[in-house]
Amino acid sequence: AIYEPEVEQWRATVVGALQEYGMEEEEKNFMRILRCESRGDPNAVNPESGASGLMQHIPYYWPDRAIASGFQGASPFDPVANIYASVWLLDVGGWVHWECK
Repeated sequence: AIYEPEVEQWRATVVGALQEYGMEEEEKNFMRILRCESRGDPNAVNPESGASGLMQHIPYYWPDRAIASGFQGASPFDPVANIYASVWLLDVGGWVHWECK
């Protein structure tokens, strides 16, 4: 599927991250979830949970995810860090971390 420009602007980064993890087959699902979670807004915040960024990471878990994905000290609002942390999380835990299914 092709999404609105706000979502599509992140496709190349998503594809690159997925390729690094050998998960190219997840592109379709990843883009769909990204659209569902944030509509492509890297500054999105869920007012109830505080989940932040493109793929809506919960603040409590973000620092460890950022470190594990090679982005220590990065903000969840950094779109590249958010995408790579999400791909790392997908690699170790599957899609269970996202509710947009």
